[in-house]
Formats: sequence, structure tokens, C-alpha cells
Amino acid sequence: MRWGCAVVTLTILVGNSYYYWRFLVGHQKAARMAILVEALEAKSTKKLKPATRQYMQRLYGPDVAQARNFFLDYSPYWKNIHKHYYLAAVSWLREGKTKEALKTLHQSLRYHPFFLNSYKLLWYIYDSLHLDDRAKACKTVYKGILSGEAISHDVMCNCIKLEGCNERDFTAKYDCAID
Repeated sequence: MRWGCAVVTLTILVGNSYYYWRFLVGHQKAARMAILVEALEAKSTKKLKPATRQYMQRLYGPDVAQARNFFLDYSPYWKNIHKHYYLAAVSWLREGKTKEALKTLHQSLRYHPFFLNSYKLLWYIYDSLHLDDRAKACKTVYKGILSGEAISHDVMCNCIKLEGCNERDFTAKYDCAID
């Protein structure tokens, strides 16, 4: 009986230790990705020559991609995970991969459906893709969250329809019709 309890206890201890270790590694990779993306964004706000921007992307890009891919492959939950998904979307956009950025923003909004930066980035993406009705809807949601006004159900649903994503989980929260 004692040996059985000891074995069960050790098994639980090993399982918890492994999960916590994976959690810490995932959080460390997400933090590394966040630091690199934020550093690139801060440096790109300055007026730099295109060659300098390309050099910085070549220099930091592989590290960002490696950390982002690890984070997206294994993503346990923690309190501010939505911010890391937002930064992963920003890194996808810097690489010119809009579809992946939209999918990652979808994940960000699943964890925090009123995260202001995600709606601002959706507004930017839809505006750059010339999807004026969706850009206007995301702009309305963004300004509504910022001012604390009530957001129309139809406007919210028009903004969160993301192409190329399995939207059923997210849109079910708002009873939005899927195209």
C-alpha cells in the first residue's frame, strides 16, 4: 500500500514538473518573441532607409520566427497570452504573411475579445486589403471600446469575420452568422 501511494505520488510529481517546465519554456519563447518584435517595431518607427529595415529584418527575423513557431505550436494559457498572439500577428505582417496574421489575431481575440490593439490591427489589415466595410466595422469597434460606448451586434460580427480561419468557436459567442 505504501509503495503504491509512493509511486502514484512520484508519478503526479513528475507529470506536474514536466507540465510546468513546458509552460516555462513556452512563456520564455513568447517573451523572447515579444521583446524582439517590440524592439523591431520601436526601431522601425524612426525614419530608416529601406536597406536598413531589410537588414534589421534579416538579422532579427529568424530568431523571431523560431520563437513564434515554438510559441504557436505549444501554447498553454497564461494571463496575458492575448498580447503574445497580437505580437505574433505583428511579426507575421512584417514578413508579409497576412493570412497567418489574421489567424493569429483570431487566437488573440479568442482569449481576450475586447483587446483594443487586435481591433486596431484588424482595422489596418482590412484597410490595406481594401475591404472597406470590414475596416469601417473594426474602426467602429475600436473607437467603441476606447470610448466605452455600446457596440452594435452586427458591427462586431462584421469585424470579426476572418478569412481562412475556423471561426465557429469565436463567432458562437456573439451568435454571428458565418459566410
